[in-house]
Amino acid sequence: MDMRIEDLLKDQTALFGARVKLQGRLIVLGPKTSFLASSYEKYKAGEKILLQDEGKIARDLLRQLPPYGGGDCIYDENAEVTGVVQGETGGICLAEISDCKVSRNETTIHVDF
Repeated sequence: MDMRIEDLLKDQTALFGARVKLQGRLIVLGPKTSFLASSYEKYKAGEKILLQDEGKIARDLLRQLPPYGGGDCIYDENAEVTGVVQGETGGICLAEISDCKVSRNETTIHVDF
């Protein structure tokens, strides 16, 4: 089910266990921590979804796309991620990720799961 991040965050528990496809900004803080948000500003405001990918997204991106330097994240890119909505301490997360497509300018990277 295609869904907007804002809609998922408004009604989190109703979608527990559902497989959804979300489009937004992929924020990668380091080798093992990635989030999806509608914008960097929304991420900073706490409106974000943790991606439980065991660092797979960051590892693939680091091999194929130069990271940003000097900020609090190494990637802030357009992305489309498909996974299952689950509860997480203090919110929700996207687990059992089956597809991730990341875009920067004319470059698109598919992360295989």
